[in-house]
Amino acid sequence: MHKGQVIWRDTPAECFTEAMPLGNGRIGAMVYGGLFDELIELNEDTLWSGSPGVYTVPSARKALAEVREALEVEDWAAANELSKGLQGPHTEKYQPVGNLRMRFSGAREVEGYRHELSLEDAQANTSYRQGGSQITRECFVSYPDQVLVWRITAGKNGSIDMGVGFDSPQQGKIDAIKGGLLFTGHAPSHAGFDDHLEWDADNAIHFAVAIGVKTVGGLQDISGGEVRVNGASEVCVLVSIATSFNGFAKHPVTAGKAADTLALKTLKAARKLTFDDLQSRHRSDFLPLFSQCFLDLGESDQIAKPTEQRLKEFKGANDLPLVALLFNFGRYLLLSCSRAGTQAANLMGIWNNQMTPPWSSNYTININTEMNYWPVGPANLQECGEPLIRMVEDLRKTGSLVASVNYGCGGWVAHHNTDLWRLACPVGDYGKGNPVWANWTMGGVWLALTLWEQFAFSGDVDLLKRKIWPAIRGAAEFIEDFVDVVRTCNGCTCVLPPSTSPENEYITEDGVRGAVCRASTCDISLAKELIDKYFIAYRILGFKWNALSRNLEFTRRNFLDFRIGKLGQLQEWEYDWDRVDDKHRHISHLISAYPGYLINDVDEPDLLRAVRRSLELRGDEATGWSLAWRVSLWSRLRDGDRAWKLLQMLLRLVDGKGPVNYMGGGGVYANLLGAHPPFQIDGNFGATAGICEMLVQSHWMRDFGSGELPKYDYDLLPALPSEWDSGRVVGLGLRGGATVDIAWEDSRLKEAIFRKLPAGECVIRSRIPLSVSYMNRSVKSRFSDDRVVFSVNPGREYVVRPVEEKA
Repeated sequence: MHKGQVIWRDTPAECFTEAMPLGNGRIGAMVYGGLFDELIELNEDTLWSGSPGVYTVPSARKALAEVREALEVEDWAAANELSKGLQGPHTEKYQPVGNLRMRFSGAREVEGYRHELSLEDAQANTSYRQGGSQITRECFVSYPDQVLVWRITAGKNGSIDMGVGFDSPQQGKIDAIKGGLLFTGHAPSHAGFDDHLEWDADNAIHFAVAIGVKTVGGLQDISGGEVRVNGASEVCVLVSIATSFNGFAKHPVTAGKAADTLALKTLKAARKLTFDDLQSRHRSDFLPLFSQCFLDLGESDQIAKPTEQRLKEFKGANDLPLVALLFNFGRYLLLSCSRAGTQAANLMGIWNNQMTPPWSSNYTININTEMNYWPVGPANLQECGEPLIRMVEDLRKTGSLVASVNYGCGGWVAHHNTDLWRLACPVGDYGKGNPVWANWTMGGVWLALTLWEQFAFSGDVDLLKRKIWPAIRGAAEFIEDFVDVVRTCNGCTCVLPPSTSPENEYITEDGVRGAVCRASTCDISLAKELIDKYFIAYRILGFKWNALSRNLEFTRRNFLDFRIGKLGQLQEWEYDWDRVDDKHRHISHLISAYPGYLINDVDEPDLLRAVRRSLELRGDEATGWSLAWRVSLWSRLRDGDRAWKLLQMLLRLVDGKGPVNYMGGGGVYANLLGAHPPFQIDGNFGATAGICEMLVQSHWMRDFGSGELPKYDYDLLPALPSEWDSGRVVGLGLRGGATVDIAWEDSRLKEAIFRKLPAGECVIRSRIPLSVSYMNRSVKSRFSDDRVVFSVNPGREYVVRPVEEKA
């Protein structure tokens, strides 16, 4: 691992966007590194406002018919207004647990202060000299033992005097327990869209925080809600958190778990282990996952400087290791907020210190949740994908009710947002929301496609059959029932009214501003991609043709075509309403260029040129997550320097201390967390996925028989920036279940090592001949049409290098 994989500062954090994030997928912690008052903000991924509810809208079916009638006569204004009748409630809000606080006594003068986050250790460290003694603090959140562990040691025996306390913005109380504290409380029973909070303890999630304090030497006393330690040489603090959440459909009080019992049980088990044992178990769990993929872009003198200073001085080529740090940090974050058995990563991952966080810190499924999981396959993070699979399993249940009651359709549906309770209807507070963001019906389809990528990168047919196929099939059933067939004298066209392009508006030739139409390019793209995956899965699993398959084949064949507009762009709407002055952050009409693959340089070169034109018209300036999406799109266009320009913009330092400019330029904060602004974690994950796309691409390529797996081709360094003259990446994931290590020098491929290639032919896109070897023995290959092809024996490791030019 490269030595520069540390985020650090030489002063304590003053705000959330300077603190160091830790997590085990379930428990999140933001460590501030305060000298005399340490603050660690805590989260638990199931602490949300609210409780289960019924979120169908029976009157929506009548509203749907009225909207479609208005769209049929192209009364756009009426269609927009009528679509509000489809809306249900808003989501609930993700909540903070509270604050672990440590107060220190001693000399006020310190030297050599350093506060850091070590990515490969998943540990925050704080060190300094005080009163002639070296002070070291270590903090991590353990997945094996499900506790936060914090320790302070001093070079001078008996010199640690401190207090340990806890407070929370939630309602609750704190009690003394043997060797520690126990806080019990509950979240709001409802958190309104207007930030109003309701506190009904009988209809809210309850939680418990159990804190244990262990010392080496010294005296311990508990009073006033604080554990006081005097004269210790070492202090270790253990924190266990549990909630009463017992599933999205179970009431957290009448059918909830006993949070205090669970928290105390976990703490008791952890207290039996030494700090070294806990740390060793934590590292043995995290390091193998983190180290299976990493990026190394060389050395730089900038590495010796604090990360915030590096961001201020960043000019691109002067600090390429900062780009590698951003890539590896994205992998670190996903491993820290999405592990087997946890909730899926939300808008802020698992890190939130606000009772009413921006956009409720919910699951925004019109791009943001999907982007969170883009790195799972290419960045070799398959272990992080399971929570999204389970969330979709839940949504299939609530979404099937909404599909049936609201629309009269089979299958399942989800819209713009969801939450812990798996809300599946359109949000908007029953008609108060703007359809531009509230009325979008393809959230379930996009989630199903995101799950498909977990199969594509793993090649796990059992996973496809048991977990992913039901989501694909159910989403396809909804599309088939929801689709509207418009018949004309020239035949018929399939559309999806009411349709929107997430969060963007059109302006018609008559000056009507609206969002609702019959078929946005975004919706048609997702539906086409979904039906294609349905048929691929159908063949892999060997199913027999049925009525749904016949109907979907008709629908897919007759969907509204992609259209190129008067500006040379890929039209965003069914009509050519795109505007030169539209610089919107969402670029949803380009989904079939990335993350989809319907529009590509082989099958649709004209449409791919239209995608380029759309990107040029939309411009580069955007929010953090949107900059990340653009990185991947320019990579699909094989324009590495343009992708690099966007990455440099993404590494702009955004001030996290002042008022938030919600539509200001995106970037990162001092701790490298993504800035929309405000903080949204999707920008981090999108950046990691985008860098993967710059370095290797793998796409479904050829036909295959029933019961067989798809065949993929591999494109090495398709969008390498000219300034990245040398580097290496280890363990990138490839569709088909393979991985690849790539090294390059002088902006050219030096070597690629393929592992776990599937049986059959391996196809590598290359403009130059490549040699292939296994255990230093040459492997026969052929080179033609910019492709190198060789036969694979499974289990072998193949090395690919450029053929040396003869003198």
